Amino acid sequence: MSFQEMPTLQHLAIQGLLRNEDLVISSLENLPTVLFPPLFKQAFINRQTSIVTAMVISWPFPSLPLGALIEYAQSDNFQAVLNGIDFLCNQSVWPRASIKLTIVQEDDLELLILLLLPPSLLE
Repeated sequence: MSFQEMPTLQHLAIQGLLRNEDLVISSLENLPTVLFPPLFKQAFINRQTSIVTAMVISWPFPSLPLGALIEYAQSDNFQAVLNGIDFLCNQSVWPRASIKLTIVQEDDLELLILLLLPPSLLE
């Protein structure tokens, strides 16, 4: 007989939040910062692009590490991140914390470009 681990309360809270997109987006300003990384990761994996964009805009930390999510890379995921960064760049005052943009390694940049190009250009 196999034993399944019980999900943590944090995991259950994240799953519950992600079921209601409007609730997540409206509660980001009041969300404890400890929930941001796991909530962002799960929204990214689930390809919930509206939540991903809103979380980038409200991100409370000085950096947004995406390297660990490269295995879940889809063009819509990264486009959602870029939409959030674009929104922030067009603001005169950034909310919460300023996200530092870092240089992407060359091989990661090639992958990012391939993910963002429309399929018709890759033929």
